[in-house]
Amino acid sequence: MSEPTSPGASPGGVMPTFVRLERTDPSGPLIPAGGGAPATMPAGAPVVATSASSRAAIQLAAASSGRALTIPWPTVPSASDSDPRRRIPVLAIITGLIGELLITAGVLLGLYVVWELVWSTVEARPLQRQALEVVHKRPGYVPPAPDTAAWAPEYTDNIPEVAVPDRGEPWVSLHVPRWGYKYNIVIAEGVDKYSILDQGLIGHYPDTQGPGELGNFAVAGHRITHGEPFAGIQALRDADELIVETDENYLVFAVYDRDIVSPYDMSVIYPVPGQEGVDPVKRLITLTTCHPRYTSTSRYIVWGDFQYWTKKSEGRLKALVPPSKR
Repeated sequence: MSEPTSPGASPGGVMPTFVRLERTDPSGPLIPAGGGAPATMPAGAPVVATSASSRAAIQLAAASSGRALTIPWPTVPSASDSDPRRRIPVLAIITGLIGELLITAGVLLGLYVVWELVWSTVEARPLQRQALEVVHKRPGYVPPAPDTAAWAPEYTDNIPEVAVPDRGEPWVSLHVPRWGYKYNIVIAEGVDKYSILDQGLIGHYPDTQGPGELGNFAVAGHRITHGEPFAGIQALRDADELIVETDENYLVFAVYDRDIVSPYDMSVIYPVPGQEGVDPVKRLITLTTCHPRYTSTSRYIVWGDFQYWTKKSEGRLKALVPPSKR
């Protein structure tokens, strides 16, 4: 039985010899790279050249000694095969680019949301104050009575009507004690989104009646963003006061109903809500805004009916004074 050979041994039991040879002296012998004794090549031992110069040197040495050698050229992995970082598939490049674009889009979208929900309201606050100053400087405007004045008499007849101005003009303002006794936002004529609603103002639907007239004084405002004048609309309860301040008077309405409707349902601002072509017998106010919050798929509606009016020149309006100070 023949002796088993060790792994990698040649058929004659001779282990392969892998030697890198170099010649330090053009006329001298080949020696192992790094120094050492001159190289000898045992019979039958395969020799592998690791570079073009060593291959040529080994062949020259073999020829001078009368030996014929067949020197296999080693297979050296290329850089593209050995370094996976250099083998980047086209699909991976495209995927990476798409990922970076999505991240960038996400960042931009996040910044837009911050601007829309937060910064637009910060920008609208000064505009609301400026509009209020414009109204207070109108000819004929009567400032509220001082805190020391008596309560103004309340009237229910001979209700003063207010002339409707040109589109875009601020003319009256709205107080809602439920939202704070300092709440006072200007109502401008029209419901244009950019020039009125996005400026933090409340807009009056042009085809509806003015405050105090028989019919429906209907207004719209943002619930979120751009000053959010109607942010607290769902907090309103029956009998809560909605107070319209004109140049000379206060007109007080009280909440009596609420509803959620389609954004295309215009019947809510008819002179008689929900009844087209019917002559009104009441003086109403209607607040409209988007619903639910952060969307505009529906409209949240609040109706109020007229209660009484007072003259600012005759004293303070009790509804605008906190109970603790009455």
